Amino acid sequence: MASAHPVVIVTGASRGYGAAIVRELFSINKQVRVVGVARSEYLLRNLQHALPAGQFEFVVGDLVDDKVAQQVVETTVAKYGRIDGVVFNAGVLEPMGPAADIPLAGVKHLFDVNLFSVLHLTQLTLPHLRASKGRAIYVSSGAATNAYHGWVAYNMSKAALNMLAANVGAEEPDVTAVSVRPGVLDTDMQAHIRAEGGSKLPKDMHDYFLKRHDEGSLIPPEVSGHVVAQLALKAPKELSGQFLDWQADVLAEFQKHPTA
Repeated sequence: MASAHPVVIVTGASRGYGAAIVRELFSINKQVRVVGVARSEYLLRNLQHALPAGQFEFVVGDLVDDKVAQQVVETTVAKYGRIDGVVFNAGVLEPMGPAADIPLAGVKHLFDVNLFSVLHLTQLTLPHLRASKGRAIYVSSGAATNAYHGWVAYNMSKAALNMLAANVGAEEPDVTAVSVRPGVLDTDMQAHIRAEGGSKLPKDMHDYFLKRHDEGSLIPPEVSGHVVAQLALKAPKELSGQFLDWQADVLAEFQKHPTA
């Protein structure tokens, strides 16, 4: 069960959606302890300096490396004594391209990042999540259930991620596992799509993302990230195994409301 000082691991924590989730965890619970994981020590250290002293630890490395995943768990338990939640946020979009000619080596790397490293960290953290009756929150995508031209690798990995979350939900009575569609976020991934998608995506799809940016309708990462942070701290057991849009009716109480 959750402690007075819940302990949450967030992967891909150095920037964008991951960093927003970290900040929102602190906005929800001032006593939270967080361990962030990413490849940039500089960005992680900057984030640490902006958070309460002693309440944010980080591990620098690529979770594709099994030793980094082990270090994350060991660091978290040594520093804070428990694990109450894990937000599996780290992921990559490349390689983009159609199934007919996408480079297989690139697809394998994408799956290493988006799926196999997630499965490994899930395996390492489950004993601790069972003990705390904790929560595993998987950041998925609308691409998990929709075929987007040029996104075959990403689509497949997110569909598989949803099934991982569903299985954890079915198999682990003491753990709550939820996968979340975060919406079209105003992050570096969208900037990458705008910059690189013109040569790799159909024109209408690339134009859609350009339009979303130009009209200012991309979702601020902290708004959607607030919901994920709430789930990491408070997701009820009845949601376990589900794939939910961040604006789903069942998540209404977890939405970020404007301050007066």
